[in-house]
Amino acid sequence: MTYKKIKARIMDRNVLIEHDGGSHILLHDQPLEMPHTSSKGTNRLQSTSMMDFQGKISMVLRAIASQKGVILPLLKGEYGVEINISTPRARKELPIIESVKAIIDAINNEIVSNDAEIYSLRVNLYSSKPGSRMRASMPYDSIDLRIYDVVTQTTKLQFNGLTTYIVSKSNPILSGGFDDENFYPHIELLHQPIRELLYKDGFEIAAANHYAVKLHFNGAIQSKDLDNMAKTYLSILYGTQIVTPFNIVKLELSKEHVSNSIGYIDIRVDCNSMQP
Repeated sequence: MTYKKIKARIMDRNVLIEHDGGSHILLHDQPLEMPHTSSKGTNRLQSTSMMDFQGKISMVLRAIASQKGVILPLLKGEYGVEINISTPRARKELPIIESVKAIIDAINNEIVSNDAEIYSLRVNLYSSKPGSRMRASMPYDSIDLRIYDVVTQTTKLQFNGLTTYIVSKSNPILSGGFDDENFYPHIELLHQPIRELLYKDGFEIAAANHYAVKLHFNGAIQSKDLDNMAKTYLSILYGTQIVTPFNIVKLELSKEHVSNSIGYIDIRVDCNSMQP
């Protein structure tokens, strides 16, 4: 397949963009991650319901670790996380990246000492039918989660069928400082010029009900988080509203630390054939 090439000046950097016209984008650039910082003295008040959800994930993993004699947090290394979510809820209630971020935050520090040590993340989102006895007050999402060593593929911790109510990551309420989080236009607006160049050059994603998306990051990114890098570059796909945060049902993220390289971001999107 012949790839089109676009030489562009993006945020004061020369960036080579390659694409196949509809499913594959390759950006030759050092990957950037979405920062979330506030002014000095600002208190970040997180959602209590989200913190309760994260506390349940962490509690279950700590209990399993105690039973197996696994010392937490896990030793410094390269880890992968696999997550399967089954839910009867509407797609718009569970945007995939925000749901994933809430789960990853639950294992950060206490389970994995730093989420920058997560080098692979695979997520599947399935629709399920509500049980006949389900009450509105009962939790009805189900999560399978596996944490493993990327190098040896050895499972470190795992649970299946955890019944809970997923609360997606949301912006904190800020107090005691400025009202808003700091704004980083060179990162938060990065997707706009890239997206405009791509679609002007004929890049067009085929319409479908659901999508599978893969992002691979290569560069000096040892300290960068997969989910925050993904949040930066997924917005490129959201431009035409064909791919949205709510119709991605399979997401694969991976990173490869190479200190002396130009770096690249590999983005692949496919119409998904798995059970939506």
